[in-house]
Amino acid sequence: MISIDGKMRPSEAYLLEFLCNFFSTLLVIPDHPEQGVLFLVRGLLNVIQDYTWEDNSDDKVRIYANVLHLLSAMSQETYIYHVDKGEVPTMSRNGA
Repeated sequence: MISIDGKMRPSEAYLLEFLCNFFSTLLVIPDHPEQGVLFLVRGLLNVIQDYTWEDNSDDKVRIYANVLHLLSAMSQETYIYHVDKGEVPTMSRNGA
């Protein structure tokens, strides 16, 4: 539940919209070189599994369906979109 205009409302619809957009972003973000393939996706799936969902809500199923879309897109030889001439910023060990 989240507070909107002083009223408590279910957060699933907002979470669903955010995660669908986030999955699209994960498609073009490289995996962690030391943590292995799908590190970010696996971590996100763990959080989704542990989240307390509203009864009679199909949002969790919708999220998992969108994860399948992401995994399908990740398995392609050529992604459906990419970042043109983009460079991934790197951080030094000291965080700068």
